[in-house]
Amino acid sequence: MSEGRSTNAKVPLDLEALGNRWADRPAVIFPSDALSFAGLAERVLACARDLAGHGVSAGDRIGLVCGLDADTVVSILAAQELGCVLLPLGADAPSAARERVLATFRPAWVVEGGEPSAVGSSAVTSGGPEVLALTSSGSTGAPKLALVTASQLRARADLYIRRCRLSSDDRTLMIYPPHHAGGMHALLVSLSVGSALVFPASAHPRTVVRTCAAQGVTCLPGPATLFELLVRHRSNDWPSLPCLRLARSGTANLPLETHRAFTEGFQIPLWHSYGASEAGPICVNRSGAAHDGRLALGAPLAGVEVRVCDEHGDDHVFERERHAGCEHAAERDGERPGQRRDRPGSH
Repeated sequence: MSEGRSTNAKVPLDLEALGNRWADRPAVIFPSDALSFAGLAERVLACARDLAGHGVSAGDRIGLVCGLDADTVVSILAAQELGCVLLPLGADAPSAARERVLATFRPAWVVEGGEPSAVGSSAVTSGGPEVLALTSSGSTGAPKLALVTASQLRARADLYIRRCRLSSDDRTLMIYPPHHAGGMHALLVSLSVGSALVFPASAHPRTVVRTCAAQGVTCLPGPATLFELLVRHRSNDWPSLPCLRLARSGTANLPLETHRAFTEGFQIPLWHSYGASEAGPICVNRSGAAHDGRLALGAPLAGVEVRVCDEHGDDHVFERERHAGCEHAAERDGERPGQRRDRPGSH
């Protein structure tokens, strides 16, 4: 593998090493400003020192109210730099829902606007391997906590890097917010290989396309609704996307008609992936294969074992048919999806 494509991702990130290696290359790009890897590392280490000065220490559980700005990215990475267990929270989440999650997580600190506040005497200090807490509602609609260890994060990162051939040449559009499992995954994985994250001004379809064109975005992960809107509102006056090599839908089953309209209209591969906050990536449909009139879940990723179990953990009666709905055609893992041309301004 060439430089920048190592699948031995270091997650949580070694910011100092990334800052030294990638220096002036952009790490996070916002509509009005940007941070290089060196600049990001400097701010993260300064934020970590500030948090430590307030009494935050390794093993502390931190609830972090997340926005869509540089301060949020810096605070996320600073908490991990200190060895804390991080729970990202949406800034627009209803207060009652946020309080329920915090009551379960029992943090020692809540950080909002970069300022830590000590909370309660019932806080839990972690002595285990977990480094991240994600909220997952699944089919219940009620937020649940999933604790993730550093080794699980690394395994998730390795799966994604190998499957998508992610490298330091890539730029990923940050559609998912940082408090979402998909957003946190994109943030940590992209930065771990020296790949830049691009934050759009909004998730409006026209803004998404214009940002991708202007910033030379190569990877576009997003929910199924994003691709439905892109197809519905596609206009002839939208700019072309010569750098975009791969789009990836997740979180919900992608309609067949959306997949067909997107791949034909934009001439860009659209993969559908399935995973869980508790388990990470599980399978991917790269070809648009259908099952029973819907897009198939896809083939399990290399290194992922799928079993159908009952409530006792025993093989379910349907375990013998567990490949139903999956792609059975062999896939060439060595093929890098899409063919990119030069990013604007790269000459």
